[in-house]
Amino acid sequence: MHETDHIEPVERWLKIPNQPVDTERLRTFVQFQGFDAAHLVKLTARSLIYTAPAGVRLLERGARDAWNLFLLEGALMLTPADGATLRIDGGTDKAAYPVAFLKPRKYAVETLTPVSFLWVHDLLLEAVLGEMTQPAAETRGAHRREHNVQRARTTRSNAAAMPARPAPYSGQANVPGIQS
Repeated sequence: MHETDHIEPVERWLKIPNQPVDTERLRTFVQFQGFDAAHLVKLTARSLIYTAPAGVRLLERGARDAWNLFLLEGALMLTPADGATLRIDGGTDKAAYPVAFLKPRKYAVETLTPVSFLWVHDLLLEAVLGEMTQPAAETRGAHRREHNVQRARTTRSNAAAMPARPAPYSGQANVPGIQS
């Protein structure tokens, strides 16, 4: 599957009418806890809630898609190649991370109960993260430029106060508070 392909089986579970997730709900996921309010709002505006009934396969093992599934409610069963299973319930510590996020996918993911989840594309996450780091880099650059300007001013003012050549050494220390 090509990274830009739509995943039809999941798209059919989009909740109608469309319902975006709220920012407080996003903060329950570890990946979004460091986001400021403005970036959470941008992400929520493009993150819709999906629902699926019990007994549905949401992800195939080996898939190379560019999507991230965040479980909100319900229970999922993850099955790796060796057949061992792992259950993830919405609202638990295990559900605070994207489900089966390694690509190619290491797990087949099926619903055990009716579920609600977010389906967020890698490009959306990269764009929001890029916006968050870009202003910080620009701010650091501005602080660095201001520091350099201030240092140049200090150097010029110190140069103006310094004599053109040092005074001849008289053999005595001329340090305030120390007598020779």
